[in-house]
Amino acid sequence: MAERSEVIENFASGLEGFMARRRYTMNALAKCTGMSTANVHLLAHGKTLPSLDKVASLIQEGMTAEEIFGKELADKLAKNARVVEAALPKREEPFEIVESGLVAILERLRSSRNA
Repeated sequence: MAERSEVIENFASGLEGFMARRRYTMNALAKCTGMSTANVHLLAHGKTLPSLDKVASLIQEGMTAEEIFGKELADKLAKNARVVEAALPKREEPFEIVESGLVAILERLRSSRNA
């Protein structure tokens, strides 16, 4: 598993790329995601990790798994999602599988932060 500092750096870099790609200022991103500008600033400068609801709002705005977690971890998530998807009955949606993986990763990071 990636170190916490690496995950934070990947997220901050991905957020910067996402904001550039979408031409968002910190104020604009805050407004469309319901976050405060101060929180966007902390996220963009690698001072904190986002909560699950913040990740969900960023995904709704079009931020990719690669932008959120970095290429290496996003590739692992995608690979794991395909493996799990193949093993599950077809009624499960791939997004739900990835979402549950994201929840587990965020909870693990949050618990390591509190340790």
